Amino acid sequence: MGAARTAFEDPRWRDLSQTRRGRLLRNLGDLIGEHAERLARTETLDNGKLLREMRAQLAKLPEYFHYYAGLADKIQGEVIPGASRELLNYTLREPVGVVGAITPWNSPLLLTATKLAPALVAGNTADQHAGEGRGRAAADDHQW
Repeated sequence: MGAARTAFEDPRWRDLSQTRRGRLLRNLGDLIGEHAERLARTETLDNGKLLREMRAQLAKLPEYFHYYAGLADKIQGEVIPGASRELLNYTLREPVGVVGAITPWNSPLLLTATKLAPALVAGNTADQHAGEGRGRAAADDHQW
């Protein structure tokens, strides 16, 4: 968790604009798409899934990052009507810190993406641990 905490507190991450975070997530999705075949083969070797199943998962995987990238600059608070006009009541959405993500062995790359994309777009960092039978494609025990 140390590296994820350090990254969260680092101004290079903490001070990124929401739009910039969205662009980074979109780029990550694009990179996954560019390397989909290699990632599919690695997942197949790691956990015995059928290559055609992994190719299908990897064809859709970039969309997780693209979807959340599109939400990046739409995360906002709101003004809530108060009991009197002298009161200002509002919500402010802020990152909470390091998110722990434990992924099972049977689809580590797909399930890692479903956890990382929303955590990162919200400005958090993540400490990801693969379950038993760890997958190389999911980047075993990485801190994002």
